[in-house]
Amino acid sequence: MYQVECALKALSIAKFGGSLLDIEGKGIPKIVKRIIEINQKDGFGPIVVFSAPT
Repeated sequence: MYQVECALKALSIAKFGGSLLDIEGKGIPKIVKRIIEINQKDGFGPIVVFSAPT
């Protein structure tokens, strides 16, 4: 996860890929859980980026 500072707020960016994005979608619950955790911690966001599965 990266944090980018701007004039108004810090913005969280979370990137997911590789083994979490398997063809059968088994990692999707883990991704959703992590996004919710970041949102609850920061109160907004994150921007989520997905890379192609390997």
